Amino acid sequence: MKSAKKSFSIKSIAWILGASMIISSLMGVFITYLAADEEFNEVLEDDLQQNADLLNAMLVATDATPEELTVFLKEHIRNDDEDTIWVTVYDLEQGWQVSNLDHTRPLVERGSDFIKADFEDYGWHGYQHDEDGLVVQMFRRDDLTDDIIGDIAEDITAPTLIGSALSVFILI
Repeated sequence: MKSAKKSFSIKSIAWILGASMIISSLMGVFITYLAADEEFNEVLEDDLQQNADLLNAMLVATDATPEELTVFLKEHIRNDDEDTIWVTVYDLEQGWQVSNLDHTRPLVERGSDFIKADFEDYGWHGYQHDEDGLVVQMFRRDDLTDDIIGDIAEDITAPTLIGSALSVFILI
């Protein structure tokens, strides 16, 4: 009788231990994912803001024509399946706008701040720098950012779950 109780309690402890390992691993993955998501988005927002500020400063310093700016944007701003960047520059004093993507989207509001837009059936998030009659908008596609975050989640999740499954298997 004593060995049956002892065996039962060891089995119970093993199951509890295995379940707690799986639960703690999943919680760890979830918390790590949330932290990584927040940090990654902050890095992307800071990148957009710095690049918009830099482009604005460059435009003020060089006094580029709309034609020169159009050539520059189309040659140097990334437009691919991995990380599409959308840049639009509005010169409010001279009344022109140029972009690396073909559009004639009007300026919705003034001011320097983080912004969102819809264009070509995609959601975009970005930063708008407004200074001295020049407004520089720099956007990144939401779906591409979400894909990168999904890849990060897979990289975090897979090793943890495999390790937990292996530990539970050994425990059994």
